[in-house]
Amino acid sequence: MELTASLPGLRFPLDVSGGVSRFRNRRGIVERVVIEVPRPALEQWAAPRLRGLLGVATPKVMLFVRRSGVTVGVVSAEDGRALAFEVELDTTGDDLGLSVHDARGIGLQGPATPLAVRALHAVAGDAADREGARFAFPRVVSRLTRLVFPERGARAPDAGGLVWSAARGHDDAWLLVAQRGENPQEPASPSVVARESCALARLADDAAFALDLEKARGLLVEALERAPRHRELSRRLAEIDHALGARAAGRAEAALATLRDASAADGLLSAELLREVLDVTGAVAAFTQAGEAEPVGPLAALAYDAAARLTSDEHDALELLDRAIARAPALPGPRWTRLATRLAVGRIADARADAEHLDALASGARARHAVWMRAGLTFRAEGRLADAAELFERALRYGPRDASATAGLGAALLSAGKLARGTALLREAITLADAERVQAWGMHVDLANALAEQLGDKPAAIARVRTIPAHAAEALVARGLEGRWRSALGDLAGASVAFARARELAETRLAELTDASRKESLAVLLEAARFERDAKGDWLAAQRHLGCAVRLAPHDPAAASEFREAGRKVAGVAELAHATDAPPPPESEMTFSGDGDALREMLGAAPDEAEDHARVEALTRKLHADPTDDRVIDELATRLLRLGRTHELYALLSSRFEGADEGRRAALLPTLREALTRLEADAKAAGREDEAALFRETREGLG
Repeated sequence: MELTASLPGLRFPLDVSGGVSRFRNRRGIVERVVIEVPRPALEQWAAPRLRGLLGVATPKVMLFVRRSGVTVGVVSAEDGRALAFEVELDTTGDDLGLSVHDARGIGLQGPATPLAVRALHAVAGDAADREGARFAFPRVVSRLTRLVFPERGARAPDAGGLVWSAARGHDDAWLLVAQRGENPQEPASPSVVARESCALARLADDAAFALDLEKARGLLVEALERAPRHRELSRRLAEIDHALGARAAGRAEAALATLRDASAADGLLSAELLREVLDVTGAVAAFTQAGEAEPVGPLAALAYDAAARLTSDEHDALELLDRAIARAPALPGPRWTRLATRLAVGRIADARADAEHLDALASGARARHAVWMRAGLTFRAEGRLADAAELFERALRYGPRDASATAGLGAALLSAGKLARGTALLREAITLADAERVQAWGMHVDLANALAEQLGDKPAAIARVRTIPAHAAEALVARGLEGRWRSALGDLAGASVAFARARELAETRLAELTDASRKESLAVLLEAARFERDAKGDWLAAQRHLGCAVRLAPHDPAAASEFREAGRKVAGVAELAHATDAPPPPESEMTFSGDGDALREMLGAAPDEAEDHARVEALTRKLHADPTDDRVIDELATRLLRLGRTHELYALLSSRFEGADEGRRAALLPTLREALTRLEADAKAAGREDEAALFRETREGLG
């Protein structure tokens, strides 16, 4: 800063024998002030003051000097969020003003303009008077002289009458010049327009700053009546509609119409709204155009990343991601997207190179562990099992006792066919997670999958997934797996109950499911519907599952097609029943002809055991016809216990025990306890201590 002041009333020759101290108490007059604000210093100073604006960490602040103002970028790389806005500078006498406009961003939790106002408010502090989205800095030179001169032991000079003769961006800094007797600087056109926009939207911006978006919306509508089709007012109204719920009550379409009427249907807000209304082609084009026009590199990269995620052509996606990484090489989000896309097209070495770059970008052992864990999961999801195992091993270098990395390595080894080591690592991971009090239900699902699909022990797998509580994120998939395995064991009634529970979980969690969870849930519901249709011939139950699937994924062609088919079948059965007014004939039971000795000889078993086996088959078929017949269930349980078919007995009783009334539970409890006791003993004899403990805990939990 350069400051020139004069001391009026002095006459020459001037006696300076007393030194400078003779003049300390004389009040001078400021003649000229030059303030230079370098961009790098301002970025560094502002960043800690914006902590918490977009995420927990301190964001990166980027400033781009313009002649009449500055473009501001605030980026939270860890959260994949970025905010950008324009600030225009205007002057009046000794006053400075800053006006916020054209705010935009990706990943924001609210409208962009109030966030931009909060950002500038956090930086300006008490030095500025805020009115809506405009910040006024009154009597700047006077306030500076009161700070600077007394600190150096001199009286503050008179700064009255100064005017800002120059206030502009220059090279990599802003230059502000105030001079006495000069003409004030002529305002730039963008500054005039931005100041007028802030004046029109002042009340609405104050309401939005106070988080009253409904009030802000009403005030913006009133302002648009006075200034119809105003571009900036329309943009602020559209962003509020988007934040209030673009999917509800046609607000996305209304917001798009507002932008189009004001010729403002360009940029990131328009792209977000097009994505909301499922105009994928338009959204891809809008995100791409926004990325090309955006001066803030990380925000441009996120726009390209969003376009790449929407496009169905993987090669177009890779081109967009290359652009994204070129604009912001240190931003992890687009590089993760490119890693997954490269894997999908078979460019394994290039995907590994992206993982290496992400490792280089990470700082500290914990961050690098997270990189290799995520990379391992991505490779595993694409079926690159050997690579995934290697990546999980690298994660373990940074966290040797990490349960997640151990489980990931175990699951990858199991998928690669290394059953012994994979199972051992999964058990170790569950032990580590229990010791650290970390949720390990996903590890239980992986271990159950290995038991059922690779080791052929479906009953033990059922027992393991049944321990996963309904509140766990993995509960829906666990119930679906239980239904699949019960069906394979011939327990159709138990499978039907398990699939029904999976559907109930999908219905209760419909609004909170992530994209990945929706995909998993859709697969479970389709499998449940096909089970009810093919294994049981129950089109009504299939229709219930498919109805939930359609609500979950309304644009999935398989779900829609099967739902329509189920509707036609259910309607056809209803019409037939109405026409005949007669119940369908009961399912016939299979009977055995010939004498008992021949049957026993054919079965190769002792007389009583052979009868039990034959009777179990007949009872199972009767149970399929009527799953609620308690007499059939009791006799079947007795014979299964006598035959030592303990896993089937447990599968039979456990599904019915939970939904039974108190009296029925008391009747089933002794047999269920006996089944769990035998399962525990068998697991101990085979050296499977974890399974034995699982059965023991389940038995003790019965009371």
